Amino acid sequence: MGKLLRLSASLLLASSMSSYADNPIFQTDFTADPAPVVVGDTVFVFTSHDEDGVDYFTMNQWRVFSSTDMVNWTDRGVPIHNTGFAWADKDAAWASQMIERDGKYYFYVTSTNKGPRAIGVAVSDNPAGPYRDAIGKPLAGPHWNYIDPTVFIDDNGQAYAYWGNPTLYWCKLNRDMVTIDGKINESNMKEKSGHNYTEGPWISKRNGVYYMIYASHGVPEKISYATSNSPEGPWTYKGIIMEGGRDNEVNNFAFTIHSGVIDFKGHSYFFYHNQNLKNEEGYTGGFTRSCCVEEFSYGADGSIPRITATDLGVKNAVHNLNPYERVEAETKAFSHGLRMDYSDRNNVYVKGIDNGDYIKVRSVDFGTDGAFKFVASVRAASGKGGIIEVHLDKKDGTKVASIGVEPTGNSWRELEADMEGVTGVYDIYFTFYGQNSDMFEFDYWYFIDSAHSTPQTPYNSVPAAIPGKIQAEEYDLGGPRKGFYDMDVQNRGEAFRNDGVDIYESDEPNGFAVGYAQKDEWTAYTVNVEESKVYGIKARLSTGNPRSGIMLYLDDELISDTIRTADNNADWSAYEIAETETTKTLAEGEHILKIKIVGDWINIDWVEFVDKSTGLETVAKTVQSGIYTVYGINGKTLCRLRIDSDSHIPSLLRTKGLPNGIYLLKSADNSGSMTVIVE
Repeated sequence: MGKLLRLSASLLLASSMSSYADNPIFQTDFTADPAPVVVGDTVFVFTSHDEDGVDYFTMNQWRVFSSTDMVNWTDRGVPIHNTGFAWADKDAAWASQMIERDGKYYFYVTSTNKGPRAIGVAVSDNPAGPYRDAIGKPLAGPHWNYIDPTVFIDDNGQAYAYWGNPTLYWCKLNRDMVTIDGKINESNMKEKSGHNYTEGPWISKRNGVYYMIYASHGVPEKISYATSNSPEGPWTYKGIIMEGGRDNEVNNFAFTIHSGVIDFKGHSYFFYHNQNLKNEEGYTGGFTRSCCVEEFSYGADGSIPRITATDLGVKNAVHNLNPYERVEAETKAFSHGLRMDYSDRNNVYVKGIDNGDYIKVRSVDFGTDGAFKFVASVRAASGKGGIIEVHLDKKDGTKVASIGVEPTGNSWRELEADMEGVTGVYDIYFTFYGQNSDMFEFDYWYFIDSAHSTPQTPYNSVPAAIPGKIQAEEYDLGGPRKGFYDMDVQNRGEAFRNDGVDIYESDEPNGFAVGYAQKDEWTAYTVNVEESKVYGIKARLSTGNPRSGIMLYLDDELISDTIRTADNNADWSAYEIAETETTKTLAEGEHILKIKIVGDWINIDWVEFVDKSTGLETVAKTVQSGIYTVYGINGKTLCRLRIDSDSHIPSLLRTKGLPNGIYLLKSADNSGSMTVIVE
């Protein structure tokens, strides 16, 4: 697929004249049908995704973005593909909306089922997904008029769903949010009525009044609204909110407009789509749309004013961005010439970087101490590398830092550049230069100042001893990027410490464990290796994900294979002890040990380094006869073995063709287990 953003002259001029020309808010792909939802301190916007160069509504997946400041948006990837609904036709991932209930997130979508439209529902434990089909069939339909769901939970706990073109349908939902309570009803909002209803309904409630906002007046569409004293109607027409105008031209194939409204941090925001990525590669008018947002204020009587579509978008950030925490490179107010990589949904990153491309980040607060270092995580696996320049307020504004990116192979590397102490609040631009296209990839960045350069020190003042046991929760002091890396700033376990790592009480008396751990997160420990040698390793772990595990690094050099426990029947509370050994001799002296997460969702109680000659049993002294399952150090099932009380187990393992190494054996009835070393 070709690159998207080669901005038109008009957009480039707007960008150079104003630091605020940030509509459309997502520029790396065509997006439509914005569905905003507030979850805590974050706004998530779910969109459909128009494919490049199409002449119909051709959409294969949904997208999701998030923001905490309403000016910078983080690309969160693909919450679900249309193929995630086995009943759905291809190319029909249409309008959607997400809502939370009882700690679960429900995602209502439009697709088609053998031609006619249908409403589906997916569910997730995380607002950004991934989502899975909740019921394996449409919630409503198939029916030619069933599109564009909007969902609402009233103050009394009753949930409602609405959808339809050219009639507005509604129903009650049961508490489970995936079954309909009673029948599907028609409202008084129809195409041939004073409402001029077309499609794209959006339900909300404010000061006891129910608002139904919707696309109206046929082609080209406008946005209108009606109100009611009941979520079940009847609805009274109130007027037009947004005209189509220049952004909704029939002769340019642009004819739809779809909206959503939220209140966030004391402000009201109106989301919609238009066609303002015009003249870009893949643009085909109304079939390649772009999401936008405007701030507005309700009238004293609760009325919604006429809102004008602008290039400016939201003028003021809800709060300034902190550059001293890790910021994902896919977080931006505007960008030029870039794509995102979604191959690993746990690590979306920027790709397709060509000479002259840039990323703009708004309202970055460097504080008063002065940033003196810029750090960027990059990878140049196939490209020849290039340069990242950091500029203030304009793409060619004051340059404050520059990093040269050399080929790195498949490894991500943190590169850094010194800079003069920058203070105050700026928009910043990352501008990319080089000799070729697809020069490198960009994962995340952060700055360092004197207030955020706390030295890394051992948790208990002295380095942890090797050999010895290291409690996972006793990682080094020093904060993010030194003592740990965690994907959010909340300690979800609310135990032991409160600096961002998720720590829970374990099943041991007065014990704690690092939990809720996700891929690529890590904790670091200052250690002292007493003697240069190969050590045995024991790790007490718990996970319901058989692909999860940990890897150990010493001074950023890998010293273990992936450490996984044997199958624990997906019981998150059942801890197992995995045993292995270091893959190389550990050098005597002081080092930084890093525990890095492989896969998602694992709990780590402790890791112990032991003298191989005394720390690992070559075979249990008393062996219970029976059938045993043999696991490798990575948790993989290798074979089953019949063992008698007088068996020499290493010899039996050799007869199975297993090489020298460490193996875990568990009896078929789970009554016994042992670790065996084959030497």
